[in-house]
Order: sequence, then C-alpha cells, then structure tokens
Amino acid sequence: MAALFGYIFLFVGSSRPDADIQTPYAVILILAFGMAAIYVAWTSYGRTIMWKGNELRVRTSLGREMVCRISDIRSVTKSEMLGEYRLTFHDGSTLRLSAYFHGVKELVARLPKRARQD
Repeated sequence: MAALFGYIFLFVGSSRPDADIQTPYAVILILAFGMAAIYVAWTSYGRTIMWKGNELRVRTSLGREMVCRISDIRSVTKSEMLGEYRLTFHDGSTLRLSAYFHGVKELVARLPKRARQD
C-alpha cells in the first residue's frame, strides 16, 4: 500500500481543485503503511526462537544471541491488538514474540502457569 500511494504521490498526482489538501493526507497514508510494513518485517523476520528443557534461546538475524532460563520468566502477557506475547524476565528485560510465529503457542503453553496472564 505504501508503494502504491508513493507511486500515486510521485507520478500521478491529482488534477482535482483540492489537490493541495489531498497531498498531506497521501503523505500520512504513505508513512502509516510504510511504518506498519516495517513493524511486521521487524517482528516476523530476523529471529530464531528455540527452547529445549529449561533453556530459551533467541537469535537475531544479526547474530546476537540471548540465552535465558524459562524459570526466569516473571510474566507473560498477550496483546490482542499487536498480535504478540511479551515475556518479562526477573532482571527486567523483555522479549516480544509474534503470536503468529510457528510454535509460539506451544512455547507459551510450556511456560510456568504462574507467569501466564491469558
């Protein structure tokens, strides 16, 4: 959508008398759809999440790796609006996981019941 609105904004334009009013709205739509696409790409790609036993390992596409114990998870909250789970650890760090990742529901079911806030 951002590319379509960008194309219209740059190459097509508007011949209507209110084109000066439409232009800021087109820019707002381009930015909104562009930011949404970046957010989806950031949350969906670039992470590998693995767990085995009591160890949770998260690796980013840049090679950074975070290893933590599942027992260190203090709380798990689900955001219906963003479609993600937020894991909060005892040291205060957080990890956001898309609810649409393959295996996330199994991981959340594996977490301690005291941490889950379904």
